[in-house]
Amino acid sequence: MANYQIDATFENEEVAKFLKGIDKRLKYIKGVQKRYVGLLSAIVFRDVQEHFQDEEGPDGKWPDWSDSYFQHLKDIGRGGNQMLAFTGKLRQNFKPTKFRNSGEGPLWYNDAKTKEGFAYAFAHNEGGPQLPKREFMWLSDRALYDISEQTLQFMLEEGV
Repeated sequence: MANYQIDATFENEEVAKFLKGIDKRLKYIKGVQKRYVGLLSAIVFRDVQEHFQDEEGPDGKWPDWSDSYFQHLKDIGRGGNQMLAFTGKLRQNFKPTKFRNSGEGPLWYNDAKTKEGFAYAFAHNEGGPQLPKREFMWLSDRALYDISEQTLQFMLEEGV
């Protein structure tokens, strides 16, 4: 049986301890971990997609395009594009099934941010010398609330 654990960074240590405790209980019930990770995946996916739609990171709206890049987009007929949406590949490469097991548990990722992905994806999410930080791989307070709510419901239904 695969060993799933929750791997997320939370500023609130109590939330992290709570989720890790649940995961320890789930590992003893065959098949439950996979369903639980699937439930969390749907919430994580929805949240990341909303970051692209809303053009915002955990600290607020993404920085505007530089004046020269904005002019370039207008010149090529793409002046109305959303940020990080030139081709749509960055947004479309994040799927709810894209997670891998790490020592800490499931780690969701965007193929575009891997070394086989797009060179600019990592720089946008993390910031870089040429590109401002436009973080898209993070969880909002709403997602954390939904995760806690769904976790409680899941635990009650599964008898954990």
